Amino acid sequence: MSARDKRQMRRNFIKNSIIEEGVLVKADPNAVHVELDVHTVGEKAFEGCTKLESVEAPMVQTIGKYAFRGCASLVNITFQNLQTVGIGAFRGCTSLVDITFQNLQTIRISAFEGCTSLVDITFPNLQTIELGAFSGCTSLVDITFPNLQTIELNAFVGCTSLVDITFPNLQTIELSAFSGCTSLVNIIFPDLQTIGEYAFRGCTSLVDITFPNLHTIGLSAFSGCTGLANVEFANLDSIGKFAFVSCTSLVNITFPDTLHIGEGAFRGCTSLVDITFPNLQTIGKYAFIACTSLVDITFPNLQTIGEGAFSGCTSLVDITFPNLQTIGEGAFHGCTSLVDITFPNLQTIGIGVFYGCPSLVNITFPNLQTIGKYAFVGCTSLVDITFPDTLQTIGEGAFSGCTSLVDITFPNLQSIGKQAFWGCGLITVDLPPTLLNIGLDAFQCRRRIEFDNLNDVTQYLIASNLKPRPQSSDNRRAHWKRFYTKLQNDSFYHCAINTGGFHVSVTKFGTLYTIITDKRNSMQAETYNSSECPICYESFAGNKWTRACGHNICIACAERMYANSGPTPCPLCRQDPIVDFGNKSKLRF
Repeated sequence: MSARDKRQMRRNFIKNSIIEEGVLVKADPNAVHVELDVHTVGEKAFEGCTKLESVEAPMVQTIGKYAFRGCASLVNITFQNLQTVGIGAFRGCTSLVDITFQNLQTIRISAFEGCTSLVDITFPNLQTIELGAFSGCTSLVDITFPNLQTIELNAFVGCTSLVDITFPNLQTIELSAFSGCTSLVNIIFPDLQTIGEYAFRGCTSLVDITFPNLHTIGLSAFSGCTGLANVEFANLDSIGKFAFVSCTSLVNITFPDTLHIGEGAFRGCTSLVDITFPNLQTIGKYAFIACTSLVDITFPNLQTIGEGAFSGCTSLVDITFPNLQTIGEGAFHGCTSLVDITFPNLQTIGIGVFYGCPSLVNITFPNLQTIGKYAFVGCTSLVDITFPDTLQTIGEGAFSGCTSLVDITFPNLQSIGKQAFWGCGLITVDLPPTLLNIGLDAFQCRRRIEFDNLNDVTQYLIASNLKPRPQSSDNRRAHWKRFYTKLQNDSFYHCAINTGGFHVSVTKFGTLYTIITDKRNSMQAETYNSSECPICYESFAGNKWTRACGHNICIACAERMYANSGPTPCPLCRQDPIVDFGNKSKLRF
């Protein structure tokens, strides 16, 4: 185009446009090639100028919002002194290929959204990219922002051709900034400190990431990055929830300074083999669920494992957590290859923690105090267990279905929950004298059990504490024989040793024992040193009746019972009164 033609085009543009005090208010709708001397392009100035192909404006510093929106034929733009691009300024400019803004510092919301032909962008002084600025730029391949510090949410979402990005001074990436950039392979952010939620979600071609100064990874930041193989975060403090969910190619991870891993952070990382977190203190629930290739884990300073954290890690063989204090429910549920576990400082095992670990052979918990419900259900390879002196409680069904378990020892155990060893292969059980509670069907096992110290336990639970005081030695012998047989046959023989028979538990509450013989009937027996009447709860103060069964009732209650109902069974054990045939006018309560 000749100089004359350019001058004429310029005169026509000015004639058909509105320019006020250096501000282009409204451009000629038929303009094709434009040269401007204004310092500002106003709001919607070129909106809908579908014929516009190029703009050269060396003096323009500010472009208002939606200034070039919908200029579908615009290919070239030159703004040497541009400093601000407004909201949606070039939105929908589908033919725009290349842009260079030497002095631009801020790109506003959706400024280049939907510029589907844009390939290269260079902003050497850019510091901030706002929300959705380049979202949907499906042809964008390479971007370089040497001074960029902040990328706001959705800035490059859906840029499916973007391959390489280098931001040497970038510090913050906000929510979904590069979500869905399926061709992105390499990212280098040497000064990055924070990655927001969903920042790189679905970047399926991303292979390597290195963030030497990163401190925080947000929710689902790399979820679905199926090609990601290596990650390195030298100074990472925290990994957010679901940060690496379904990164199925991830093999090795090393985070030397990480203190916290959020919920589901590595869920479904099926290729993950080795993880090392030397300073990690907390693992959130379901953090490594279904990591089916995970073999070795080393967490020397770990203190808390959340619910289901390693559930379904079917290749996990050996775990050692020297400082672990808390394990959540089902933390290792279904770890079918797990053989050895060592937790030197663990005090409590939660519900179903090792449920369905059929290969588990050795467990070491030297300071354990409580085993929760169903903790080791179906651990069919467990053979013998020696519980530490600190163990006090075994919960309901804790070792149910441990068919190979033949020998157990618990020196100071106080309580065994119902069905705790249901279906086990127990041969020898050493019950301690500290035992206060045996739940229903606690030892309903597959074979006859030899109870070491059975007489001692029986003596403790019944004989030495339930001091029956019948008048004659014959009554005493008969009474003891009845109680001994009751405990031995019902609680340990029919129920505990064989699979059929009664459902029995023995529980001690203070000085009172309850023997539950089935789901309908119960019998209570009070210890000899009880100081209160079981009816009115008043102190005996020396005035009491001792019934034939050995239970004590205060004189006032005994006289009231006889006056109202005559001879009545014992209110505790329901034993009928005995007639003293030596003196038929008297009845023994």
